[in-house]
Amino acid sequence: FFGNYSVEWTQAHPENRHSSVRDYSGIELLHFCVDELADRARRGYAVSDPIRDCTVPRHPSSPFIAYKGCRIFDGPRDVIFELIGISHLSDYEGRPLSSSELSLRALLCGKATNFWSRTEHLKFMYSQLMTLAKCESKGFSISDSACRVCKYADEYENLRHLLLDCKEPQIIDARRRFIFSVNQTVKHYATHISSHCRIKNAFKLVSGSSIRFLMYDDPLPVGMHVIEEQTFLLLTARWNDEIIQWFSSLVHEENVVLLLRSILFSLRRLLWHPVWK
Repeated sequence: FFGNYSVEWTQAHPENRHSSVRDYSGIELLHFCVDELADRARRGYAVSDPIRDCTVPRHPSSPFIAYKGCRIFDGPRDVIFELIGISHLSDYEGRPLSSSELSLRALLCGKATNFWSRTEHLKFMYSQLMTLAKCESKGFSISDSACRVCKYADEYENLRHLLLDCKEPQIIDARRRFIFSVNQTVKHYATHISSHCRIKNAFKLVSGSSIRFLMYDDPLPVGMHVIEEQTFLLLTARWNDEIIQWFSSLVHEENVVLLLRSILFSLRRLLWHPVWK
């Protein structure tokens, strides 16, 4: 919910389903108009600010964008990051994000086919799924916080447990398929055999079930808590610069974006979806 408004998904692009605008529903007409306005603004047809430019009429007919109650007339491309909310992710992280960190999150969140998928992605990234731990933090009365999936009494049901350590056979299998997919992706884009060895040694199934990402050559001095935290950041797509640089070093520069996009796709399809199902 946003203020006094609620969000409802409706199918877009009515022009692909109707032969005439006369056949559009009221909602479809609004979709059509908004798409036209956005397209004209994207192509630079927005007008100057009439308040600052006295030569422009007070009621221009050209489209403009309004954001947070303020009119945005010039350079709509300059405010795209604000409009799609990527830059607001720093508020969730609790720290400023670098350009590479923002770009990677945009790869994950900005290309989904619909807003439902984008919302689900963000819920995974920032642990907003209603696990028992999240329900308890919201004030719901929870009699037993043990994982409902693997049924282990000592395992607290939160997203970290589900992604990293849950012993449900289907989730363990999802981890194996994710690791295999990442290895194959690196093998496809990397040209050096050393990259194949590095990625193969980086992902481990500890005791045949728990997944860990060993980014360091000598992980023992780092400590298992650091390895667990890096693994959780990796599996929730909240990669820091260190993780991004590590994966980027596996391939040539021209293949970095292709590699990262493929890994994020595997993360969503092979791990997130099975875990939440």
